[in-house]
Amino acid sequence: MTDHQNRLELRDEKRSRQTMWLTFGAIFLTFSGVLTIIGVLAGWSESPIALIVWPVIAITFMWTIRNMIIRNAGRSQ
Repeated sequence: MTDHQNRLELRDEKRSRQTMWLTFGAIFLTFSGVLTIIGVLAGWSESPIALIVWPVIAITFMWTIRNMIIRNAGRSQ
């Protein structure tokens, strides 16, 4: 493989990693927002437990999505 091909491959890999993290972040923010709205409508926003529960649920969900994206990316190559 030539040096130019190596650089192109590294650039593509970096771009796909950036895309994955942007997707991860967008889904995380959306999911967190939905959970917050549900919490406010349910009246749980005043509860200190909500400050712990919502982020834990959101992070767990997002980590699962991230792992699925990584697993699928590995299969497609």
